[in-house]
Formats: sequence, structure tokens, C-alpha cells
Amino acid sequence: IGFILVAISVFVAGGVEIVRKRHLGFEQKVGDEVFYSANVSVLWQVPQFFFVGAGEAFTSISGLEFSYTQSPSYMQGAVMGLFLATNGLGSYLSSAIIAIVGVATKDDPWFPDEINEGKVENLFFLFGGLMGVFFLAFLPVAYKYKYRSHEDHDVQAVPELSWTDDRKIRDQSFESSITIL
Repeated sequence: IGFILVAISVFVAGGVEIVRKRHLGFEQKVGDEVFYSANVSVLWQVPQFFFVGAGEAFTSISGLEFSYTQSPSYMQGAVMGLFLATNGLGSYLSSAIIAIVGVATKDDPWFPDEINEGKVENLFFLFGGLMGVFFLAFLPVAYKYKYRSHEDHDVQAVPELSWTDDRKIRDQSFESSITIL
């Protein structure tokens, strides 16, 4: 659900960009330069922020829950770290895609210095399409995944150890390892 909502938000952003370009005509003078802005309400951005926020909530909460319920207790922190690292990898990948698009569209740029002359909506639609492709690739993986049942979960309450008890256990294991050597 989260993947779909985020993809919808990017498609909506592309649509809002098309509408924004149709309503150009508001002239702004900054120094000696004149810029043409759109005469549309900022409220046009509400749907895309709603979809991206809802999508993020569905995706993040599900991913964190998966980290804790489907991984062994000794791996939960590592699995959650890997899940959170995917955000950084996604940002890196999207930056790489933007750089590739910049080089590929050099003759007819999608995002030139003058934004009103570009085709930023194409970039939004590209990202939305990629999100749709990734979602379709995710479906068979999610379908084939075998969930661990709650009974199989090895989460156990860890008894409270005092510092001295913890030290005794550590010293005993250290002495055992020395004996083996």
C-alpha cells in the first residue's frame, strides 16, 4: 500500500507541474531579472504531500515491524539498520538517476536553469513509473515469503542482570576459553 501511495504522489506532482506551467503569467522582478511564476494556489501541493506521507507511514511502519517480528532476536538491530540504510541507498540511486537524465537530455533538458522551459513533469513520471516497476517486482517476493508464526518467534524476556552478575558470567566464559587454549 505504501509503495502505491508514494507512486501516486509522484504522478500527482507531475500533474501539478503541468497545471503550474499552464498558469504562468505572474511576473516577478528580482534585481534586474524578470521571472515568470504560476498563478496557482499552494494548496495544489496538498494531495501529493498527503499521498507521500501516508505512503511513508505504511512503508516505514511495516518495514520496522518486519525487522522485529521476522528476524531472530539477535539480528533485529542489524535487520532494522539494513532497512533504514535502504533510505540512504534510495536517495543515492535517485541522485544517480537524476544525473543520468541530465546527461541524456542535454539537448532538450528536463530541468534547465529556467524551470518554466524544462520538462520536470517527465522526471516525476519517470520516477512514478520506476516505483510501479519496483512494486511489481516486489509482489512475487512478498507472495512467496513464508512468514514466521508468533509461536516460532524466539523473542524471550531477558532477565535483569546486575553489573556483578554480568561480570561473573563474562569472567566464567573467559576462564573457559583460556582452559580450552
